[in-house]
Amino acid sequence: METINPFEPVQDPQRRSKILGLLGLAYRAGQLMMGSDAVDRAIRKKQVSLLILAEDCSPNTLRHVMKAAAETGISGCCCGSKADFARFGHGKPRAVLALTDASFAEGIRGYLA
Repeated sequence: METINPFEPVQDPQRRSKILGLLGLAYRAGQLMMGSDAVDRAIRKKQVSLLILAEDCSPNTLRHVMKAAAETGISGCCCGSKADFARFGHGKPRAVLALTDASFAEGIRGYLA
């Protein structure tokens, strides 16, 4: 049986658009953590429901986030680029986002299936 990598990129443009739209709603609701330091703190506090990585994040960031996700059992995906995530962070490109709300996380997981 083949293991599916939960951090595989979302290829379908419609699904990607829906996921980015839900991330925008989560940002406006205050349920989106941005940046590797903030996400790392939230992971340690067990506040993260879902991780989202930029497809163009560095290998070092990817390795660090994958390790933290494996240790805590948090799932995630790669969707969008750092430029896409910049609209959530006042124009500053971010490589890692984390949802802290389980409802938003379930909504995004619905588009990953």
